[in-house]
Amino acid sequence: MNRSTKLALVLLFVLFVILRLAGLSLPYHQDEWKNVSASETLESAGAFFAHPPLQSLLFVSSRNIFGIDGMRLMPFVFSLLSAILLFVVLGRRSSQHSALWALGLLTVCIYGVWGSLSVDVDGSILPFLFLLAVFFYDSFGISLPENKWKWFIAIIAVLFLGMMVKLSFVIVPGTLLIDWLWNNRKDIKSKQGSFVLIGGIVFVSVYVGLLYSIQAILPSFNIDFMLGHAKQFAGDGRSYLQIVVQSMKAIYYLSPLLLVPLVLIYKETLKRNSIFVIYIILGLIFYLVIFDFSRGALDKYLMFLIIPLVAISGDIIAGLFQKWRLEKDKMILFSPKILAGLAGILFVILIAINFLAHSVSALYPKTEWFSRIIHGNLNILTPFTGGSGPIGFYVSFLFIFVAFVVSLAFILLFLRNKKFGHFFLIVMIVTGVTYNLVFIEELSFAKINGSAPEVMRSTVSFIANNDQIKKVLTYNDIGARELSGIGKYAGRFYAAPQFEEGHRSKFAEFDGNYMIVGIPPIYQGFYSEFFSRCDSIFETQSVKITAVVYSCQIQK
Repeated sequence: MNRSTKLALVLLFVLFVILRLAGLSLPYHQDEWKNVSASETLESAGAFFAHPPLQSLLFVSSRNIFGIDGMRLMPFVFSLLSAILLFVVLGRRSSQHSALWALGLLTVCIYGVWGSLSVDVDGSILPFLFLLAVFFYDSFGISLPENKWKWFIAIIAVLFLGMMVKLSFVIVPGTLLIDWLWNNRKDIKSKQGSFVLIGGIVFVSVYVGLLYSIQAILPSFNIDFMLGHAKQFAGDGRSYLQIVVQSMKAIYYLSPLLLVPLVLIYKETLKRNSIFVIYIILGLIFYLVIFDFSRGALDKYLMFLIIPLVAISGDIIAGLFQKWRLEKDKMILFSPKILAGLAGILFVILIAINFLAHSVSALYPKTEWFSRIIHGNLNILTPFTGGSGPIGFYVSFLFIFVAFVVSLAFILLFLRNKKFGHFFLIVMIVTGVTYNLVFIEELSFAKINGSAPEVMRSTVSFIANNDQIKKVLTYNDIGARELSGIGKYAGRFYAAPQFEEGHRSKFAEFDGNYMIVGIPPIYQGFYSEFFSRCDSIFETQSVKITAVVYSCQIQK
């Protein structure tokens, strides 16, 4: 590793940490708070986490180490380890240049940032174990025959570890197996095929045996509870609209920086990154086809895409720069000053879009949002929130649309005229980095469109200091942890059409106050009509995000 590579590596890791520091203090939201509160003891964790036992152990241990307020450090640490492994794995599979680009993409991508902070396993622990399995798998492939057994044991060990964290980790052994079979397809004989089949049966048998053994010695773990949770995703009633909406959110999070370079993928890149391609294909089949995750936090599960996409896109970008260095005499080059000036102008234009006048729309009906987009009304704010966090932030859809269109347009221009290739790629990179920095800013600071954590804290402070308020129902469960801390949390409500009937009776019987942090706003219908007849006793606002405390005694 030369001096410039070492310097770039150090700077990227420093930037990796800096871009995530502010997010460590974000309030826990919905499932995040449930994960944290359930992690007090193994008994409480076992009664809540419907997953293999290692997940409970990880959360309980992390709470003991980092404390109840520092649980975001758990995913942060694992993500930092993943970044190190990513550089090592890609440096060996491709080149250190490709590894640096992939690390840079992981550092600035909003999905990678949120995965590093989300108090769960999908964006941090599972990616780490996947990369660890790939590292051992590659070591097995290049080791001497007499040392292969050591790496084979290491592979099996990490596969068991992953399967003990979450059942969805089954994608990883499937990926390794398919990649090995494909790369050795010409040399595999029937005897070896039989060995692989028997090995798979033994692996599953040992895994099941371990689960029952752990259940016998760890009463907090229950296999039936785990299987019951898994079966709920195999039922009928798949919501295709919800799948589309959640998948679009994942695409926004992945950003043009990870997706647009795929247009330039070549056969050599596919071959070099076959294991990541297989992982993507199996994961999409698992989450979008085999099981129905439309009722779950699909955008959280799709975090598995982050690592393989930064690896592939990083390799593509590195390869293009390497090619242009070798062929720069055939290209029309711009001076660094001109490139910097054009990049600065593009950056200012993209940022300025976020400060145009934007409207805010309700979440329902979802078809109305699609209708507005189809009719060209792009200057609306898109909410990014979910059952597994974050608490919520807005980003301009017009900004998202322009960033994707500009990135894709310049990549297509590159395909038509490669003499300007370096300029087109730099435009795409500047656009993609700007896009992600806006997302990171809104997640951690929210100075452009408003801060949900800010208005939530102000509202909870008012509730805490008002002795007449005894109990509170909160919209979308925002502030559940904070309201519980002051002893006034009475539950949550979701303003969705399918809950209207149940909430009519719930609201009629409830003798307390309501807290609404309006991201997204409540749609026109039963809920808006109900609160229009209530008294607003507190209001606060941060740019586009409002918070209100209602007293609805007038309706009793």
